[in-house]
Amino acid sequence: MHTLQNVIFPKLDGCTEESLYFRLNDRAQYCYEEQAITLSPGGEANFNTYFNQFSVNRWGRFTDMQDIALELHYHGAGNLSVEIDLENHSPRIVCQQQLSSTEQSKVIIELPKLTDLEAGLVSLKLESKDHLKMLGARYVTPTPAVRPVKLGIVITAFRRDANVIAATHRLHRDLLDNTHYREQLALTVVDNGSTLNDSDLPGSCKLIPNRNLGGAGGFSRGLYYYKEEREDITHCLFMDDDASCESESIIRTLALLSYSNQGDTAIAGAMLLERLAWKQHESGAYFNMRCVPLKTELDLRAPGDLRENDRISPFGYGAWWYFAFPLGQVEKYPFPFFVRGDDVLFSMTNIFRLVTLNGVASWQDSFLGKRSPLTLYLDMRSHIYHYVLADRLNFSVFRIMVMFWHFFLKHNLSCHYGSAMAQCVALEDTMRPPAFWVDNIDMSNKRDELSILLDKEKPGELSDASGTIYDRADEPFLRKILRGATLNGHMLPRILFKSAVTIPKTPGMLRAGSFAAKTVYVDCLDEKSIYTLRHSKLDFFHNLARATQLSIRFVLHSRSLKSRKEELETFMTAEFWQQQCNIDKQSGNA
Repeated sequence: MHTLQNVIFPKLDGCTEESLYFRLNDRAQYCYEEQAITLSPGGEANFNTYFNQFSVNRWGRFTDMQDIALELHYHGAGNLSVEIDLENHSPRIVCQQQLSSTEQSKVIIELPKLTDLEAGLVSLKLESKDHLKMLGARYVTPTPAVRPVKLGIVITAFRRDANVIAATHRLHRDLLDNTHYREQLALTVVDNGSTLNDSDLPGSCKLIPNRNLGGAGGFSRGLYYYKEEREDITHCLFMDDDASCESESIIRTLALLSYSNQGDTAIAGAMLLERLAWKQHESGAYFNMRCVPLKTELDLRAPGDLRENDRISPFGYGAWWYFAFPLGQVEKYPFPFFVRGDDVLFSMTNIFRLVTLNGVASWQDSFLGKRSPLTLYLDMRSHIYHYVLADRLNFSVFRIMVMFWHFFLKHNLSCHYGSAMAQCVALEDTMRPPAFWVDNIDMSNKRDELSILLDKEKPGELSDASGTIYDRADEPFLRKILRGATLNGHMLPRILFKSAVTIPKTPGMLRAGSFAAKTVYVDCLDEKSIYTLRHSKLDFFHNLARATQLSIRFVLHSRSLKSRKEELETFMTAEFWQQQCNIDKQSGNA
């Protein structure tokens, strides 16, 4: 039998949000040390959860498989039910079997063929008659894989050595030292900080020192290694440097790719929030003048949200916290954005069939806390270049200007003058000759240039906040009219202003909360920090004038920008990254 998906349990060195794995009544208990569930008489264990449901929808759509079964390891007596959860229906029992064994046993229960099952979520449920112990389970098939897959994992690291060391040793323990998977996997760390040694990592992991060229350069170096220097790797997986995912995510990735009915299939991992492990930020996303996450804010503990999450929705790119793709489909390497937007453009300039799969996910910090003038600068310049370089987006000066002014005004009106000016700098930089990208590939000079803007929104201690707190979600209509008529207070005399206000850093609150306040304290919430803004009519109108001037220049310059596409595409080649990463073509060494 071939494994499609294991039923997994929470671990003390990983996620312990048990409702993502199982639902137990008060007569069932899970032991972390044993990795087993014990059910007393009347105990119930239900696995209709994010990590342990089997998606008929996805396996039926993206593979041609028919035969599946459930394998259970247990001892004791009870009842095993396999249920399917459908939209607008109560769960329906697909098959059932009585369990009875005084010693450790295995039972395999065949499920209906995939084409005979409705598109829903299959899960198992255990009920104890006497004492029952569940030791493990998996979904299997007798059908051999339809395509060979050897997955090369790339982790790009920059001076987060403890995270990388822990992640690589965990992946070695769970996968690369496992006889079932070691022949299907390779692991490489690209060290942009040059702070790791071979002795820090397990023997199964290759270490490649690299210039600090950001995520774009690090992942390009790893891609080059697997695509140009090795002949045995069929697929590549980009992962963050803490590899904050279940190892099972990689097992499911291997399985779906091995049975996929199209060779261009790529798997995008969902993003769950590190601080709220049950909350999903994104499962697939697309670009339309900004990055739009799909299936956001879902509570993955809730059955209704799990059904919503299982709906197949087309999307435009896979983010690089977890993105597995076939090397044979790669025609263009990443563009040297350093960070931010490189993953978006990579998906839009190569032909992949993008899919998601429940249980394939990575836990990450919220993007909201990372937002700064530097990240907004990086976002704006990459957003503009998506329209220049991605054929599937029609180059439109109008759309670019709408996009620029939306983000510029959002920040300039809310007293984020540093962020607003950073976006002006980005707009100006997109008009520079192509050599700009090579000259600033490591961002060192640009970071120095932007440092004065970063200081304007630098986080400080939470205790620094004072003044009234504004967190109203239901702003009065007349107040909205007044804000709009006075450019969010920038046309009002300061004598009418309150001295200080504290507002949460949440979407929609920044402009409303900063209205007519001399000092604005922005609470970064989960980050436990705060930054201070000062209302300034001088900065506001200076930025407005600069944005207007640059917009006129951009409109006049737009035709020449589009004509540079062919030259800019030379930065998306193996030869370009071979030169930038100082790779010796004969030896492959950096």
